[in-house]
This record gives sequence, structure tokens and C-alpha cells, in this order.
Amino acid sequence: MRYGKVISKIGNYGILRQNSTTASHLPETLRFSLENFKQMCQRYNLIYVKPNDSSQGKGVMRVEKLANGQFLIKDRDLKGRATVSGVQAAYQRILARKMKGRTYLVQQGINSVMKSGRAFDIRAHFIRIDGKWTCMGLIGKQAPSLGVVTNGSSGGTTILVPTLLRSKLGYSQQQSVETQNQLEQIATESVKSISKVYPSWREFGVDLAITPNGKIWIYEVNITPGSSLFKRLNPTVFKKILANRRRAR
Repeated sequence: MRYGKVISKIGNYGILRQNSTTASHLPETLRFSLENFKQMCQRYNLIYVKPNDSSQGKGVMRVEKLANGQFLIKDRDLKGRATVSGVQAAYQRILARKMKGRTYLVQQGINSVMKSGRAFDIRAHFIRIDGKWTCMGLIGKQAPSLGVVTNGSSGGTTILVPTLLRSKLGYSQQQSVETQNQLEQIATESVKSISKVYPSWREFGVDLAITPNGKIWIYEVNITPGSSLFKRLNPTVFKKILANRRRAR
């Protein structure tokens, strides 16, 4: 069920920047324009251009800076893969590929990859029960081989977080437990901040990333998170989400 106004990704970013705890975990995010695109290309070797609203991975483009002023641009399904020379050519390529009628943002790229090089992120699912935000569980999402996004509609699959951390990232048992606690803490702060501005929303999903140096990043806060991510690998959490939705307030 929907409550209130849909939050844009730029709107989320502005809210989370005001919280000192979450601000340090945010990738730089700007509205997509030629000037902002040029600035981001100067600052980072990897950036993403994506719709400002919910898109389930549709319209997302990965822009990687190569040698000699070249840029490798990939669509989410890799069908639009191209190498162009210069920032202006990269910008024009994106304009031609972006979804019509949608506003876009440009975001610092976060290299959240497994030891194999496969991209991943982690979803934390929250429901407000009797006025208190409660984390229902964490689930990992992995992109297809060479893929750009982790959404199921783009070929992504789920993975249990302990398996992801220990088998795919090489964490020890202690590191895995500590990281899961940190993920939940950062996600909780994100939800608390967003809900102060949008108090009528009762359920959120926070997408997080981990870079090879162990830093946790906040990708975005989803206002209509799907519970089906948990259904196959963690049916207990899936059932808990469905049951607690009736208590959400």
C-alpha cells in the first residue's frame, strides 16, 4: 500500500546528507546536466547515470573513464555497450540512450564487487511496528556476470548475506557478524532520517554497498520494497515481513 508522496533519489540524498551518521556513507549525487556530468567525470573514474525515480534498474548506465580520454558506457543489459572519445561524446551518447520523459541523476560509482569481480549490493528491509523501525532482515543481490545492476528484472539473483561476506568476500566469521551489525545500524539511521520527513510511510528497503576496503555505502532508500527477494533463500524472513505488514503503523 502507498502512503504519501513518492520520494526521488535526489530527495533522499538531500535528506540523508543532513544526518552526520549517514552523510559519510553517501556517494556524491548530482542532477544530470552537461556541467555536472563534466565535474563528475573529472572527480571519479567510475560514475553511474540513472533515473531520478524508481526504475528497477531500467535506464541505468555505467560510465568508466579509460586511458586517452575515452569512456566505456554500458547499459544495464550490456546491449548498449560503447566506447567513445571525450566527455562531450559520452554526454551525447547518454542523451541518446536515456529514457524519454524521465529526469536523471549522475552519481559517484561505488566499486562494490566480489573477489570474482561480480557486482553486488545488500538490501535491508524495515517495517515500522508500533512506532519503532524494525529490521526484518538482510539479503544480498548479485548482478549477472559483467552486469551493471542487481535487479531481478535485469538478471540479478539473491544470495544470503553470510555466504556473500564469507565465501564471496573472504571475511572471517567475526568480520561477517560485525559487518552485518554495521549494515543494520547504518540502514536504521537512514530509515529514521527519511521517515522524519515522510512520516506516513511504514515500510522501507535500504540498498547498501561494500567496497574492497570494507567501507559501507548507502545506494538508496526504496519506499515500496518487495518482500519476494527473501522468498526463496530465507522464507522465514519472507513470512515475517508479510505478517508484520498487518501491524505496520
